[in-house]
Amino acid sequence: MTEAQKFRVIHDEFIKSVSYAQLNPNTADIRGGLGPDKKVLCEGYARTLAYLCQRAGIECMYVVGTATYSGTGSDGSSKFDHAWNKVKIDGQWYNVDPTNNDGMTPGSSYVYYNNFLQSDSEFFIDHIQGEMSNGAAISYDKFPKSALTSYSFSLTEYNK
Repeated sequence: MTEAQKFRVIHDEFIKSVSYAQLNPNTADIRGGLGPDKKVLCEGYARTLAYLCQRAGIECMYVVGTATYSGTGSDGSSKFDHAWNKVKIDGQWYNVDPTNNDGMTPGSSYVYYNNFLQSDSEFFIDHIQGEMSNGAAISYDKFPKSALTSYSFSLTEYNK
């Protein structure tokens, strides 16, 4: 398998195994993602995915910042604190938002690819790394720049 195929297997199987939950204990860390409940918040999604990738020998980092999505405010423009990942594939960094790639409902095995191996220019349309919703910059806001273009999705396909 290529590095991109290996990452997609990790990403897909992880996303299929968890669901979004706000009030469960340990949802912000890997205990939520790897524990018996399999319930996580964005921090739990991103931290667990980083851990799984690193265990598989794929460079992956946890990133925090803000995101803006339709439906998050009355005009769809509200910023909220969020976490996601940067993953290094074939020597280039790409952005992945595992929270947004999940079907989000308990038991859902559907995986979205709206925020999968994207370049900074594409991903930063609705994500800002290193800045919190109150405008404060975080102390580690120097993340690697991603590739100039998003990774070709067809190159991540694999046979089970």
